[in-house]
Amino acid sequence: MKLLIWVAPWAAHGDLQFYKNAVQKHLIPQGNILSNEGWEVDLFLPESLSFLQSNIDKKINVIDFTIEDQLFCFGCLNDLSGKLYENKDLRLIESISDKIKKYLESYYDVILLWETPVPFLEKIYPDSLIVHQMPGVFSRLPYPHTITFDPWGLYNNSSLTQYSKVIMSGVTTSDENKVAEKFKFLVESAIEDLQPFSRHDLDFDNKYKKLLLVPLQVSAHYAFQTDTSYSNQMDFLLDVMKDVDSDTGVVVTQYVTPRVSDTIIDNDTLHALRKKWPNIIYNP
Repeated sequence: MKLLIWVAPWAAHGDLQFYKNAVQKHLIPQGNILSNEGWEVDLFLPESLSFLQSNIDKKINVIDFTIEDQLFCFGCLNDLSGKLYENKDLRLIESISDKIKKYLESYYDVILLWETPVPFLEKIYPDSLIVHQMPGVFSRLPYPHTITFDPWGLYNNSSLTQYSKVIMSGVTTSDENKVAEKFKFLVESAIEDLQPFSRHDLDFDNKYKKLLLVPLQVSAHYAFQTDTSYSNQMDFLLDVMKDVDSDTGVVVTQYVTPRVSDTIIDNDTLHALRKKWPNIIYNP
């Protein structure tokens, strides 16, 4: 079996090493395992992550991709995730396809990647299994770390979108239901065990009929910009708040990680929001 591990060459969210953790903790170990199982593995490695070479199995063929190569293939050093995710600029995709294939083999059975749209690889390798990976729904501390493996695509192109009507109608086989129920049980059990606070901590006076979690995300993310009508997280939060009943407590969290953060709420903003919606629950 022939495998390509693809790593996006650009600086996502202004961070040249944004994909470092995903490559080091997921893609390289996956490649090492499959290489030791006898697979032929090519690892497409941008120059900015070349320091990870020592983690890669010696049998893996590393495709070193320099900044000069990036300029040749993509025409710029910009993050093209948004354009590639929209998949509308056919001339751009055609151009990238023609140039990038000079660095790659003529065929791969499987292509592994992490949260980056690759319509140019889909064009070059229509018969390859392209496995899109990204963090699972609850993959934020203290909850269990899960990964989504999707052969369809990301976000609006994902299996959840493609099969949304089937999933919501419950038209699945008994074996599929068993797998889903087992996974659901394991995740729910882990979340319950790792829960850092109780409902009482969030609603001390027990004055709300229910609590609604609103986990704010990253405004600059290509999928947020493409798939939603909002320009930023505040637009999203205000749209939620205008439709929520006053007897529902709205627990708001912000996206903060070592590499990326998007924080729209400070003390002044929180005070202004609570004047209109006192049911906002936010504890920094």
